Amino acid sequence: MYKISIAKICFYFLCFSIVLQNCTSKNPASQPQHNLGFEVWTNKSDLSDGWSTWGDKKVEIDSTFSYEGKYSGKISSISDKESFGGIVYKIPIKGIIGDSVRLEGKIRFENISEGFVGLILRVEENGNTIHFENLQDLNLNGTKDWSTYRITLPLGFGKDNLTIAGIIQGKGTAWFDDFKVQIDGKDINNFEIPNLKPGIFESDTIFDKGSEIILSQITDQQINNLAITAKIWSFLKYYHPEVNAGKFNWDYELFRVLPEILKAKNDKLRDQSFLKWIKNLGTVPTCDPCVEVSPDSFSLGNFDWIEQENISNDVKTALKWIFKNRTSEEKFYVGPAEYGPSPVFSNELDYKQFAYPDDGFRLLALFRYWGVIEYFFPYKHLMDEDWNTVLKTFIPIFLNAKNALEYELALLQLITMINDSHASLNARLIDRELRGDYYPPFKVDFIENNLVVTQPLVDSLSHLSGTVVSHFNGKEIHSIVDSIRPFFPASNEAALKRDMAWQILRSKTKSSTITFEKKGLATMDFIHANSFNSIYANKNPDPESFKMLTPNIAYLNIKKLTPTELASAFEKIQSTNGLIIDLRTYPEHTLVYDLGAFLVNTPKGFVKGSLPQYDTPGKFYFTQILQINPNPTAFYLGKVILLVDENTQSAPEFHTMGLQVGENVMTIGSQTAGADGNVATIKIPGGYLTFFSGVGIYYPDGTETQRVGIKIDLEVKPTFQGVREGRDEVLEKAIELLIK
Repeated sequence: MYKISIAKICFYFLCFSIVLQNCTSKNPASQPQHNLGFEVWTNKSDLSDGWSTWGDKKVEIDSTFSYEGKYSGKISSISDKESFGGIVYKIPIKGIIGDSVRLEGKIRFENISEGFVGLILRVEENGNTIHFENLQDLNLNGTKDWSTYRITLPLGFGKDNLTIAGIIQGKGTAWFDDFKVQIDGKDINNFEIPNLKPGIFESDTIFDKGSEIILSQITDQQINNLAITAKIWSFLKYYHPEVNAGKFNWDYELFRVLPEILKAKNDKLRDQSFLKWIKNLGTVPTCDPCVEVSPDSFSLGNFDWIEQENISNDVKTALKWIFKNRTSEEKFYVGPAEYGPSPVFSNELDYKQFAYPDDGFRLLALFRYWGVIEYFFPYKHLMDEDWNTVLKTFIPIFLNAKNALEYELALLQLITMINDSHASLNARLIDRELRGDYYPPFKVDFIENNLVVTQPLVDSLSHLSGTVVSHFNGKEIHSIVDSIRPFFPASNEAALKRDMAWQILRSKTKSSTITFEKKGLATMDFIHANSFNSIYANKNPDPESFKMLTPNIAYLNIKKLTPTELASAFEKIQSTNGLIIDLRTYPEHTLVYDLGAFLVNTPKGFVKGSLPQYDTPGKFYFTQILQINPNPTAFYLGKVILLVDENTQSAPEFHTMGLQVGENVMTIGSQTAGADGNVATIKIPGGYLTFFSGVGIYYPDGTETQRVGIKIDLEVKPTFQGVREGRDEVLEKAIELLIK
C-alpha cells in the first residue's frame, strides 16, 4: 500500500493550501526565464521575482550570505511559535516530456533544532501532487556551511507544474541559493513551453469573481429542486461523454443552470430546464461497443434515484439513455492514480481566492463533495445516515453559513457524516477561533467512558495520573462531548474518543479551570501548542523497535522498525517461545510481507480490496486476494500475540490483517480505528482539502473492516488502576498469555 511518512504528509498537504505565483522572467532577453538564483529582484519590499512563501517563519532575500551572485533566500525563526517556513518557486512544464526531473540547490544553515532543513521538489498534474520529496530522511540539522543537495523524481508525460522550495521544519536559520532544475539532464531554462490550446478553465472565466447566485430566503420547494439538481449535475459529470471529454467547465455549468431551477414555479418548468440543459450538452450516440458490467461488480444503490425522484418521464428517459450508452473513455474529472489504487479527482479547482465563498460556490462545495461520495466512496452503505437525506439537510446549512468560520464548520459537519476515520479537513479558522493554541499540562484519554489524566507532562502534577476530569471551564465533560461530536469524523466511537481527547481541553487563553473528581477545582497554566508538542515528544521518545522482555519472549514495535532491523532481530527471535508485535502505532515502513513471511509455512491470503469501476461510477469490483508468502529459510515456531487499539489505523490495520494469518497468532487489545485502505483527496472551494478512504478493504471471505475494525481474539483495555500505576495492561496480558 502506498504510504508516506507523517512529516511528508504534512508538507504534502500544506503545499496544496498555499497560493503560489507563476514564474516569468522580467527581462527574457537578458535573463534566464526562471529566476532560480534570486538575482532578479524588482520589488525590494518583496521577495525576488517569482518567489513566494509558505508557513509562518520570516522569509526574506539576503545579501549577507550568498553562494553565487548577490542574493540568497533566507528563512529564520521569529519566535518559538513558528514551526514551518518555506521559500517557494513554481515552474510551468505543461507540454514538456521527460523521464526524470532533478533539483539541485545549495543550503547553508545555523542552529537547526527540533526538526530539519531541506529542499522540496513536487511534480504536479491537474492540481494533484504525483511525486514528492523533501530530504527529511537526511535529517539535516545543527550548523553547516554551504553544501549541495539534490532530489531526483520521475516525470513522464502530461505533468503541469514543478514546485521547488527551500524549507525549515523546527527552529533555526537557513539560506538557499543557486537552484538548478534539469529534465533528463537538460537545464529547465533551455526548454520552451509549447503553445498549447487553452483549456476549458482558461476559456470559460465568466464566474471567476463570483457565481452571481444570491439566495437570501429559500423555500422547501427550492431545497427539493436543488437536491435534484445536485443529483443530475453529479450524474452528468461522471457519465455524459461531452463532460468526460473536458468540453465543459462543470462548476460554471452549475451556475448557469441554477437561476432557472431556482425561479421555476412548478415541477414542469423545472423539468423543462433540466431537459434543455441536458440537450445543450450534445447528442449522446448509441454506444458501440457498449460497456459490459462484470458479474463480479457490485453497486451501492447509486441509480435508484432516477426512478424514485419526482421528475418527468422525459428527464428519466434522457438520464437512462446516457447511462445505457456510457463509454469506457477516460474521464476528465476522475481516474485512477498513477501511484496507488485510490481515485484521483483531477481538474477540480479549489477556488482558494474565496476565503468565504458566495452562495453559489458554497452550494458547489456541497454538490461536489456529495457527488464524489455518492459514486466513489466504497463504504457508503455503512454510513449512519442516508446520503440523499444528508444532501437535503445540508443545503440550508451551507446557504445559512454567514461567514467563513460557519462555512468551515458546515464543511466539517458534512465530512463527519460519512463515518470515516480517514475523513478530515485542513481547517484553519476552527483551530484559531474556536479551539485555541493552548493545551493542558497533561495528556488525557477516555478510559472506561471517562476523561482521565494518563500522562502528566510536568513533575509537579504526577499525583493527577489516573484522575478523572469532570468539568472544563465550568462545563461538564460529557456535555462538551455531545456538543462537539458532530465535528469529529470517525469510523467508530473508539476513534472518535481518541481524536477528541487531543482537542477537548484546548483553550484560547493561557489559564483555564479544570475540575477533577475527588480533587476539586484547579486553575492551571496551559502550554502553548509548540511547547506542548515539544514537551510531549520529549516525554514520549520513539520506542525500541526490538527488545527481549524475558529470555524467552521477544518484542517488536513496528513504528521505526526497518526491514534490515527486522531481519537482524529475527536471528534472535527464532530461539524464543513467544513474540509480541505492537501495532498500536503507525509504521514508517511496509513490513507486513517481510514480517508475515516468518509466521507462515504456506502461502496465506489475508486481504482483498474493492476499487471503483470507472466506466460505471457507483459500481465497484473486488481485487484479487493478496497473500503472505513464507520465508524460504525461516519459520517461527513460537506463539505470536498482536497488540492493537484505537491507534491502530490504516497501515497498522493492514499489517495486522497480514500477520493474523500466521500459524500461531492471537490478537488482543481493543477496537481499532476502522479505516483501512488508501486515502483519496477532494478539493473544496475556499482552498480546502478533505480526505476519505478511497479503497475498500475486506478479509478474504468478505468480512468488513471499515468501522468495525480488525478482528480481535481477546479484548483488553486500560483501567483507572493501571493508568495510576503507570502500567501497560495490554502488554502485561500478552506476557501473561505467553508464559502460561
